[in-house]
Amino acid sequence: MSRVLLALTLVSARRMARGRAANADLEGAIRDAYVDKHQVHHGSITVDGEAVEFLEAGPKDAAKTVLFCHGAAFSMATWQHVGVLDALAEAGMRGIALNLPGYGASSKTIGGWQGRAGFVRRVAEALDLPSTLMVVAASMGGSYALPFVMDPGPYKIAGYITAAALRSRHNAKPPSVPVLGIYGSEDQPRLDSDRRACFAVPPSPYGCYGNHTQLIVLANAPHPCYLRDAAAARQFTNLVVAFAGGAMSRDMGSTPLHAYSAHVAAATAEPALSVRAAW
Repeated sequence: MSRVLLALTLVSARRMARGRAANADLEGAIRDAYVDKHQVHHGSITVDGEAVEFLEAGPKDAAKTVLFCHGAAFSMATWQHVGVLDALAEAGMRGIALNLPGYGASSKTIGGWQGRAGFVRRVAEALDLPSTLMVVAASMGGSYALPFVMDPGPYKIAGYITAAALRSRHNAKPPSVPVLGIYGSEDQPRLDSDRRACFAVPPSPYGCYGNHTQLIVLANAPHPCYLRDAAAARQFTNLVVAFAGGAMSRDMGSTPLHAYSAHVAAATAEPALSVRAAW
């Protein structure tokens, strides 16, 4: 390895380490604020001979099931600390947060069945989940979630929430499902790029998420917008539950959000959702 390449590798490694440390500090704040209601349970399954770990809350026979894919610096426990699994259970829905391959007790080896593109579908099959599902992904989690949303096989996708989730540049066509984007205002240049490409106002028929979309931006929030503070975690949770078809709590916190839709671009403490999951 050349000295230049070695130096670049070391710089990249240091940046990643600083990023992980910063993200750990962010999650620590909401983890400390989280009150365990003993509704979230740990589980594990075997998929193609490999272990997959998950957390779940809510009735197994719930009419609505929501799958969560975490970001690279986090894990399934992040969704519990945000409070969204508890909130879904309280609304009579089922939430399942996966530990993606290589995280926690989940095997590092994805297996030969279409790699990342088939991971979420194989997990859904192994868990014997209902035929209609909603999917939520953050950052890196989009590389697992979006292929499933685009090609769910025998499943129907009721809706997709992207928390600045990775998107493919090679999609043949946008997904024909309702899509809600929840981003942090400080997540630049990702926010501006995705706003133009996927959440344009008025919408473009060629937008990467189609026409049935809405973008909500949490003020002063970072890339993992739901970790800005406990208020952002509550706001994110309320939006997920409302998008899934539950009632939005009146306690949205005091920090304003900026809502963008096909017809609206306004600051409001409680943004009206123009899109919801279609069960």
